[in-house]
Amino acid sequence: MYSNTKEKVVFTFIMCSLMILCMSSYNIFLENGINSEAFVIVLKAFVPFVLVGFLLDFFVVGKIASRLHGLMVSQKASTFKKVIMMQLLMVTFMCVLMSTLSLIVNQQDFSHLGMLILRNYFVALFLQIFIVSPFVRLISPRIFGLL
Repeated sequence: MYSNTKEKVVFTFIMCSLMILCMSSYNIFLENGINSEAFVIVLKAFVPFVLVGFLLDFFVVGKIASRLHGLMVSQKASTFKKVIMMQLLMVTFMCVLMSTLSLIVNQQDFSHLGMLILRNYFVALFLQIFIVSPFVRLISPRIFGLL
């Protein structure tokens, strides 16, 4: 994890970037198939979505999730339980917000929002718990050592 604001920014940025890359790829490949055009769409969408996603994560969702986490998980809970609960909260809020943003950007009908959130939620949760979070937790101490 992180021990100061600079490390928190770097940790959040890496986590957010990888989740957005994976989830954008997943959604674009589902819609367009896996081809060169889809890769171009992923690359074009990446930077704006990372910027918005990072800002939402760092300034809005992270604060709300931390407060809820404090209410829902006791200080005596195991580290595993604390981490899983924070991941559940972060994925839930970010999935709703980023799915909504995706509909707005792509000018799609909001009647698809519920299905889009469901389609994204379980994939995002799996990615967060089993792939992205362990990877970021593995590499972040090495990156923090460079700061």
